[in-house]
Amino acid sequence: MKIKSELYIQELNAILHGLNLQVEDCVKTLKREKRKAQIAVFLTPWLSREIWTTLAVKGDILMKYVNTLSELREKIMQAEGIDDDMKCITFQQMCEKAQQD
Repeated sequence: MKIKSELYIQELNAILHGLNLQVEDCVKTLKREKRKAQIAVFLTPWLSREIWTTLAVKGDILMKYVNTLSELREKIMQAEGIDDDMKCITFQQMCEKAQQD
């Protein structure tokens, strides 16, 4: 399903900020899970294989989610709009133009 919506620059910036926060949260979660696994392996070395396998599965799930967020970010950056001169322009070009000014 495709939704056609009118989004303004400040709304796109807010969405991108939210995506960045989600990615940061995923990194923190993965670091926390890794630390838990290290402690668990130290305390129960006979279960190390299962612990590391569990961490790998959790890491894979998180990385797939981060990949989805990255693809969404790319779609937002390639979204087309109309600039002040009534020409088609992508959001990425708008950002680059704003940095140059």
